[in-house]
Amino acid sequence: MEAGRWISNITFAVLVSTSYILYALAFRDKGPLVWEFKYVLSVVLHPFFILGLILALGGSVVRLGLFQYMGISRTVIASELTIVFMLILSFLFFRERLTLQDMGGAVLILVGVWLVGR
Repeated sequence: MEAGRWISNITFAVLVSTSYILYALAFRDKGPLVWEFKYVLSVVLHPFFILGLILALGGSVVRLGLFQYMGISRTVIASELTIVFMLILSFLFFRERLTLQDMGGAVLILVGVWLVGR
C-alpha cells in the first residue's frame, strides 16, 4: 500500500476511534444510561459527543475518498485499523487491560491490511 493510502487509512481510523472515545467520555460524564428524553438530550448536546460526531463525519468523508482511491472492498478491509486504534485508545484513556489475545488480534489485522494493500 503506497504511503498516501496508509496515511488516508490511518487518518480514517484515528478519526473514527477518537469519536468513539469522545462518545464514551460524554456517557461517562452523564452517568449510567437512562432511556429518558432529558438524559438522551443531555448526552447529545454534550461537547464531547458533538465533537465526536464532527470527527465521525470527517472519517466518513475520508472513507468516501478511499472508496474511489482504493475501491470499496479494499477500503472496508483497511478500515479495520479502527479496531487496532480503539484497543490503544481504550488502554490510554480508560486503562482497559490489553490481553495477549487482543494484541495478537491487532497484529493479525495489521498483517491482513498489509497483505490486502500489496
